[in-house]
Amino acid sequence: MRVVVTGATGFFGAHLVWRLVSSGDEVCLVLRPDEDPGDLLKYGVEIIDGYLGDPDVLTGRLDGVDAVYHCAETIHGDAFQDFVRLNVDAVHHVAGACAACETPPT
Repeated sequence: MRVVVTGATGFFGAHLVWRLVSSGDEVCLVLRPDEDPGDLLKYGVEIIDGYLGDPDVLTGRLDGVDAVYHCAETIHGDAFQDFVRLNVDAVHHVAGACAACETPPT
């Protein structure tokens, strides 16, 4: 399967990536341009540079994807709006990009 993972540099996301790659899935990660993928690159993953706060970050990039695992979240922020942008708006952006596909991923 071809899958996309957000939040791949976090504890849960990194373990999920390892499991997916171990199962033979083709994995693509959504990472901020300033985010360090660290050891995840050794798995042969593809990287989509983008910020999930941008409503267009995944537009047109999910065609042919079988599943999306949205694991991105934040527990840090300077203001309430930071939490809304990363924990609420990002969910809408990911779901909207999935819904816009001819054959939406699960």
